[in-house]
Amino acid sequence: MTGRLVYGAAALLLAVSLLGLGSATRAVHHYAVEMPGGVPAIVYEPGPARPVPGPPRTGEPVPVVVLAHGYMGNTSMMSSLARRLARAGYASVVLAFRGHDRNPRPFSTGGFDFEGIHQDLAAAVRFARSQPGFDPERTAVAGHSMGAFTALEWASRDPAVDAVIAIAGGAPPGGPYPPPNVLLVWASGDPKMLRDGAREAAASLAGLQRVVLDRTYGEFARGSAVRASEVDGVDHLTILYSADMAQRVVDWLGQTLGPGVDASGATGDGRFGWTGLGLVSALVLLWGLVGLLAPFVPRVENPVTTSSLGALGTLAGAMTAGAVLLAGVDAGSPGGPFGFLPLAVSAPVSGYQALCGVLLLLVLAHGGALRPGLRDSRMWTCAGVLLLATYLMMGTFLEPYAWRWLTPQRALHAFVPFALMLPFFAAFELLLRGARPWVPIAGRIVILGVMALATILQLLPFELFLALGGFVVFFALFEAIGYRASRVAPNPWLMGVYQAGWSALAHASLFPVLA
Repeated sequence: MTGRLVYGAAALLLAVSLLGLGSATRAVHHYAVEMPGGVPAIVYEPGPARPVPGPPRTGEPVPVVVLAHGYMGNTSMMSSLARRLARAGYASVVLAFRGHDRNPRPFSTGGFDFEGIHQDLAAAVRFARSQPGFDPERTAVAGHSMGAFTALEWASRDPAVDAVIAIAGGAPPGGPYPPPNVLLVWASGDPKMLRDGAREAAASLAGLQRVVLDRTYGEFARGSAVRASEVDGVDHLTILYSADMAQRVVDWLGQTLGPGVDASGATGDGRFGWTGLGLVSALVLLWGLVGLLAPFVPRVENPVTTSSLGALGTLAGAMTAGAVLLAGVDAGSPGGPFGFLPLAVSAPVSGYQALCGVLLLLVLAHGGALRPGLRDSRMWTCAGVLLLATYLMMGTFLEPYAWRWLTPQRALHAFVPFALMLPFFAAFELLLRGARPWVPIAGRIVILGVMALATILQLLPFELFLALGGFVVFFALFEAIGYRASRVAPNPWLMGVYQAGWSALAHASLFPVLA
């Protein structure tokens, strides 16, 4: 009876969260567009909503900011800043670079596609300046990480830009014009090389050897203003959702583009409270769903682990061995062993996990601990139901932070990472789930530690280091569901399929599609 009350309350809270999230999302007027060249974007406007397509804005023209996301980023990651700008009276055009989000064009395989992303940014700037109701004489470009480098470089080639904002990235540009009125802002938790690079860029633009943080150099009227600023308590990704960072950007726009139009005076992003409530409710319902599926899940008991430390040592040994085997190998390059997967970062990461998974399965087979279970259709059906429920519920409440809905093209790209990662997650469950409850948690920590070290040693892409926070969130979900399943529906293959499936969906939605 108690369980029914808990799950009923969770379902009610989930419904309330959906209604609240919908209302908070509609509170800022925004709409999707496709710009010339097929570049998709989301436009955010201050003031009341209006029909789109329909009559253009009337009244005083609105200053506009073109927002560019980072590598492995998307329009959802920039949405919190765009919404805060709209509340302050500034319109935003948030573009999706090629290879990212809903942009159908692939990213170049030969390193960063600077020419391609400059073309995409140029399309967004032209679009922003051509829209009725937007002020073409008051235009800024802003970007995060890769978008920050791109915005600075673009502004050094476009003399009509009025201001530049580089968030968590930046280097001295190489164009013929000095970028006008530049704000470089980064997170205290950014990697040191990014912080140092942005500070050196600020000094170079100001014509100095070194700059003092939060001091403005140059003159706004001449377009020579430069300011460097650090936001405390955030990292490379969470800076995008920081009210402190957004306020610094708004203040800079006020000094460069002038005051906003139709400012609401409201602050913050009203979606975040609803997403938190929704994610907790979804987790409770997923916990209950595992119980509902339990009678249909074929039982495959985990091997009894006699030595918890031995199991953790085996995991660490396999991951270390996999890293050593890939040392000096560009696994994700077109000629590399996993270059057939057209997803940047995913190829070396899922390939590395595949190699580690095979090593672990060989150890388990040698010790007689490998259990059959892949051929049972009931296991696949239950794993599919659990994965679909997670995708719909968690995906809905994660959307304000990171775009999660797959296009048909991207959905097809999920199958290969799934197949590559399945041995690893299934072996993890077989090896560690039969031990004490704390052992799988320690195993996740081992995985994160070895992967972080592998990025530092350049065995895995550096971008993965910046995304380790996302792995922590995923692993917390996996542990909650895995613990529940081990008690009511023990089947390591079920959890292996579930974890590999969710990871593959994340890879396919976030990682750039390559040519």
